[in-house]
Amino acid sequence: MKAFILALQFLTRFYIPIQVDFSDKNLRHSLFFFPWVGLLLGYLLTIPLKVIPNQDISGLVILVLWISFTGGMHLDG
Repeated sequence: MKAFILALQFLTRFYIPIQVDFSDKNLRHSLFFFPWVGLLLGYLLTIPLKVIPNQDISGLVILVLWISFTGGMHLDG
């Protein structure tokens, strides 16, 4: 569970009030959960598509949420 929490803390800006040591061992174990965190983010970012009928507005909401969830990680490419 610590590895998943560390992956969430490393890849997102979600506040998780559990302290996990940022060591090589813990980071190595958290690599398994990186795709799962990406899947969770992808799922959360598809919610506006179901809720907002206008695709332009939902696209803007998704972009704003993506930036707020990840701090803009990988948006430069």
